[in-house]
Amino acid sequence: MRFAWIILAFAVIAAGMVHLRLERASVQADTFRLSARRHEVRRELWNQQIRLGELTSPREVNKRGYQLALELLPPGESFRGNQIVQKD
Repeated sequence: MRFAWIILAFAVIAAGMVHLRLERASVQADTFRLSARRHEVRRELWNQQIRLGELTSPREVNKRGYQLALELLPPGESFRGNQIVQKD
């Protein structure tokens, strides 16, 4: 009877170890997947920051102002009137 309890204890320990190894493999796979996704998101963020820098450059702002026919005022002046200017 004592021998059966020992075998049962070893079987429970072995099953627990197998379960823990499977969980560890699953967690490692999740960690790898999340790490790859993190690098992808960082690359997307970097590209967005570069694009934002390009769009807010003085040359691009002036270009867009001309395309939209905006009347840009010099520093210190304020807009008077409520006219909408359209490009002909």
